[in-house]
Amino acid sequence: MAIIDEKTLRGLPLPHPENDLGDDVLRLRTALVQIDALVAELQPLRPALSALAELSPAANKLPFFSSASAAALTTLSAWVRSNLLTVTSADGGRAALGLGTAATRTVGMDTGNLLEVGALGLGAALTSRGVFDLDNAPLGTWIAVNGNQADAVANHWPPISDTAARWWNVFTTGQANRVTQLALHGSDTAGTPLLAVRFKQDATWSAWVMNWHSGNFNPATKLNVGAGGIGATLDLRTWKSRTPANVPEGSVRGFMDGGPNGLAIPGLTATTYGIGSFDKQWPDISGAGSWQRRFETQGRVWVSPALDDNTWGNWQEIGNVRVRPLADLGTVIRNSNDTLSFDIGLREFFTVKVLPYSSGPGFIGTTTVSFDNIPDISTGIVTWHVEIQGGSQKTIAWPNTVKWTGGTPALNGAGKRDLFMFYRMAGRATVYGMLIDSGDL
Repeated sequence: MAIIDEKTLRGLPLPHPENDLGDDVLRLRTALVQIDALVAELQPLRPALSALAELSPAANKLPFFSSASAAALTTLSAWVRSNLLTVTSADGGRAALGLGTAATRTVGMDTGNLLEVGALGLGAALTSRGVFDLDNAPLGTWIAVNGNQADAVANHWPPISDTAARWWNVFTTGQANRVTQLALHGSDTAGTPLLAVRFKQDATWSAWVMNWHSGNFNPATKLNVGAGGIGATLDLRTWKSRTPANVPEGSVRGFMDGGPNGLAIPGLTATTYGIGSFDKQWPDISGAGSWQRRFETQGRVWVSPALDDNTWGNWQEIGNVRVRPLADLGTVIRNSNDTLSFDIGLREFFTVKVLPYSSGPGFIGTTTVSFDNIPDISTGIVTWHVEIQGGSQKTIAWPNTVKWTGGTPALNGAGKRDLFMFYRMAGRATVYGMLIDSGDL
């Protein structure tokens, strides 16, 4: 009997001399198992490995799978081999690619993050929040609000007098207790562009300060910032009832009338307009005393300082020092008793005429003179001049405070004139007067 060892393991079975059938069958089965194993080892490679095997290698080429069963070659540059394939860390890779620290930042709105377009309302169209309370506007962000003016008070929008629908683009910046808010008027049905600013100190918001421009200066409607608050008309009639403590925050300017119901300036009618304003005299000082009123028209300017929270000082004209306006107070009737006020805060030069009584000598009346609104002279001197035509035709009762140089002067009659100068100095209640010229008209 032949022996099958490791040398004949894969050989065919040899004939058995004793022709033992059972043994032969066993040998055949073992041989078949061995043949099956050999055949399995000789099967073709997997498709992916076959695809790689079919590639033709070349210099500076890198193989890759283009599909599950296909492979291809792509260029592998020397720069990639030298700079990228050799790095061992993320920092090294960013440095090799020339990326700065922005590559490590998170996209978001916290400090140190990178913003996307539209974050904080930047770089993209604003989406309106509709009726939204601006007291709760997020810091560092542009938002839009819109609605009817009826929504403004409850939601702390800038106050406007009309009832038009409005859109505000609002930016809020600062810290929790030191906040500044800017509102730009996007649109309204009235078509009036506006700008408003306010701030928050601790838990208290200031009033909105409206910044007006030339489009608001319409003499037909004037400016809506009068004594009744935002919504009343700014003219001198409302100025007289407005106290310094009730002046809007910030400077306010607008057209107003300067006629008899306003400053009562001779030569101006009720339909003549000038520019009026409330202004800070000293922007870094708070309180009513830092305010002044100002009126400008026809090249002339008047100012009135706030003396305290409840009192405005006298109007004082400033401006052209070469040509001084003359206040013509008209005529007084010879045979009547009357009073005549010289508004020293308004004018420096006055003229008045005594009208003769044509039907006879009659009764010679008395005109009682007063000097009113003398400007503050705490550190200076104020002077004024008065011309009287035909003064002897009537009794002129001068104020008791007048101290005459050379005694009370006699006045000239009809067709004649007398010119007086008066002055008052700081620290003195006395008004000093003197006759400086007389002659024919």
